[in-house]
Amino acid sequence: MATIGFVGLGAMGAPIAINLLRAGNQLAVYDLNALACERLAHARRFLC
Repeated sequence: MATIGFVGLGAMGAPIAINLLRAGNQLAVYDLNALACERLAHARRFLC
C-alpha cells in the first residue's frame, strides 16, 4: 500500500481520491474546506 499526498477535494478531486482509496492506497489529504476532509474521513482512512 502506498501513501499518496493529495491536494484539493473539490468536484474533481474527491472522486479521484475515493478511487485511489478503493485501489488500496492511503492518502495524506489537504483542502481549504475542512468539511471536504471530514467527508473523505467518513468514506475511508487517510492522514490529514
